[in-house]
Amino acid sequence: MVSYIKFSMYKYIIGSIIIFSIVAIFIHGPGISDLIVALLSVSSFLFGIFIAFAIANRQSRFNSIRTALRRDDAMLLVIYKLSASFGPKVSQKCRELIDNFLVNSIDYELVDYEKSVSKFNELFDFFVKIEPKTESQKAAYDNIIGALKESSVNKKEIIHWMNEKMLIFEWGSLLILGFIILISLFIINNNSTISVLITVLLGTSLILFLSILRKLDNLRWKEESWIWNPLIQLFIELGLSPYIPKSVLDKRGLKLKKGITYRIVRYPSPYPDFSDKTIKIIKN
Repeated sequence: MVSYIKFSMYKYIIGSIIIFSIVAIFIHGPGISDLIVALLSVSSFLFGIFIAFAIANRQSRFNSIRTALRRDDAMLLVIYKLSASFGPKVSQKCRELIDNFLVNSIDYELVDYEKSVSKFNELFDFFVKIEPKTESQKAAYDNIIGALKESSVNKKEIIHWMNEKMLIFEWGSLLILGFIILISLFIINNNSTISVLITVLLGTSLILFLSILRKLDNLRWKEESWIWNPLIQLFIELGLSPYIPKSVLDKRGLKLKKGITYRIVRYPSPYPDFSDKTIKIIKN
């Protein structure tokens, strides 16, 4: 099955090719003029610089968030493993609190990650109240508190990067330049085969670059590989059933591993109302 992201990109490409082909074939301009060539050259140069910088900047932000999230996964797993030093009751409670945090962070959109931090604070408060008795417990406790502190710093970093989205004037500049390029292409289109082909290909490339930038800015780029697969693996390592929204299965084309029991959640009410959410247990 083709993933949602790939399908979405194909949709942009095919849609752009169809629309630009129809316009280029049935509408043609007066042809090349010095003014249009100069306008196309300048706008293309500026667009190339801005789009390259914007994609590089969004890719850097994307990589920072992805790295911080996976580092946080490792910290949570370490905390759970070390909690075994305090006996099964503490370990079970630790896993329950970690599960509550993960579930809450999934219920919220990724851009609202900060709203799930209160559930992590419950885990932190739980261990602060524990008093280690043996030497092994003291060693484990020090490592747990260290991991909790590092995870807290991690979350501040994640929230910072989440809030750093592209500004309206940045999008406006790119869209204006892109519009000028498209208009210039159609003006110099003389309805010849080569002219139509170049107009369609350049126009489609422009739309494709903008769609990639949009997905990077909205953190929708390759979601399956950097969000859901690692989360599913973390749930399994914690001995928990992976928790996945039904909308992710329907819209993102996520492939579920065989032989795993999943918790599939539905949200009848509009976001962010989770009061009437329903969870269905399925085994794939």
